[in-house]
Amino acid sequence: MASAGRSGVGTNQEDVRRHNLGTVLGHVHGAGRISRSDLTSRMGLNRSTIGGLVGELEDLGLTAQGKSLGARAGVGRPSVDVLAGPGAVVLAADVRVDGLSVARVGLGGVVQARATGPVPAGHDPEVIADSVAELMRLVLKDIDPTVPVVGVGAAVPGIVRAEDGFVRLAPNLGWHEVPFSALLAERLGAGMSPVLGNDADLGAVAEHLRGAGVGVDDLVYLSGEVGVGAGVVVAGRPLEGAGGYAGEIGHVPFVPDGKLCHCGARGCWETEVGGVAIAAAVG
Repeated sequence: MASAGRSGVGTNQEDVRRHNLGTVLGHVHGAGRISRSDLTSRMGLNRSTIGGLVGELEDLGLTAQGKSLGARAGVGRPSVDVLAGPGAVVLAADVRVDGLSVARVGLGGVVQARATGPVPAGHDPEVIADSVAELMRLVLKDIDPTVPVVGVGAAVPGIVRAEDGFVRLAPNLGWHEVPFSALLAERLGAGMSPVLGNDADLGAVAEHLRGAGVGVDDLVYLSGEVGVGAGVVVAGRPLEGAGGYAGEIGHVPFVPDGKLCHCGARGCWETEVGGVAIAAAVG
């Protein structure tokens, strides 16, 4: 019984350590650079514990240390800053109606490499998956082979079932019931499981974390490049809706008896105020 008890304590301690490591890394990733004293304050842990956690992450190449850029407070040694390290990257893809864009992104949100390309004629999902995978291989061409790719994400202009990356409907691409995450995974191999999301939803999260919405807990992001969509953040969290499709405003009726939309309805937001409508209005 005593042995089992010790095993349980050890397991709990390991869980706590992993949680704390993840929390430290999350703070560093979000800020890009943060002082140890700020980590101590945010996490409620003592300086030696923070130092040990930072040291573990540094050994993994996930953080680095640098001289503090902040004003020194009080007496004693100045606090050391913890910086995002080079030890992991993710791949991000933006599938648009008129183009493809891929980036290699490091910790701290640093874009390390970009590649763009045209959308294949016909918007065939298999061919687009081929093109996205090729662009991803291109941005990885000069990476240190010891640095792991820890995630892959892609934004698409359509209704996405988040749990498996299944595109239910992307009318401007002509897609209906397309398993795009699976198509991309087949081409990337090595156990990659791409995470898919609606472009406007991901845009809202991006602006909230690193763009115009930093420090704003409630925001609406409107996307109107070709179609019209919206992403919503409420109380600092994405508003997904019961089915995960909140923000799909492009085909909500806007003008009664308005212009005929390609979806079959009339007066949709997309038809009345989308990119094509704006271009036509300005000549």
